[in-house]
Amino acid sequence: MHVISNVVINRFTDTAIYLGVNHDTTVIRNSRITNSNGNGVSVFGERSALELLNNTFQHNNNSAYGTSVLVYYYVSFYANGNTFYNNSIEEVLKLSIPDVIRSVIKITNNEIINNNCENLVEVEYVGSSCFPSSLQTVVFANNHWSNNQMRSTAVALKQTSPSCSGHKISILFMENAFLDNTGNGVIDIRCRWSTKLILKSNSLRRNVLEKSAIYLASGYNYRSSSHISLSHNVLIDNTGFHLVDITGENSVVVISNNSMVRNKVDQSILN
Repeated sequence: MHVISNVVINRFTDTAIYLGVNHDTTVIRNSRITNSNGNGVSVFGERSALELLNNTFQHNNNSAYGTSVLVYYYVSFYANGNTFYNNSIEEVLKLSIPDVIRSVIKITNNEIINNNCENLVEVEYVGSSCFPSSLQTVVFANNHWSNNQMRSTAVALKQTSPSCSGHKISILFMENAFLDNTGNGVIDIRCRWSTKLILKSNSLRRNVLEKSAIYLASGYNYRSSSHISLSHNVLIDNTGFHLVDITGENSVVVISNNSMVRNKVDQSILN
């Protein structure tokens, strides 16, 4: 295990922390990265894990290509208790996940406030192999996203790897607060694998959007299927095209006990 703890990095022009680690775990905790003109953390490695715990990324400025955290080819990523504040960069978090049988991403209890980005968080599944079966897990829970300006969306999850039978992805958004953001959308998920998606007890308030607040496209494969559940979410005083836009094939959609009030949209739910 590699541990980086209690460091302060200020005013750098390239990358604050660069790691190339294979088959190991790296922990970065209680550190501060500020006033940069490059990537905050860049990590590259095969079959490895990264944990970000209680760090602060603020006042970093590189809108052309920079990210606060750039992760390539890791199979486990955990971010908890971090603050991303007043950054003007391409993405706050960018994760590129390779061909693996199982990967786990957990992003919990973070403050993401007053950033100017393309996407706040982008998760992309890449590669060219088809395993007999695989399971990918993504969790966003108890994060606070407010006053961000996104040229695209807050959370973008996409798949550019093959659409293989036996591949599954499980995605959970629970108890996140998206408040007073502007951009194209809040959540944008595009996946051709069999997908289980749960959005529960999230709050979307006063977001000003060009497109749909929540866009879900899944199951574009005759051998895949999707189960989508939206329950106990609150969507109030948002502006946009649609609140929820769901498209795909072989999908079961359950929408229950949501509150949608005073939204200025063309349609609340489009399926």
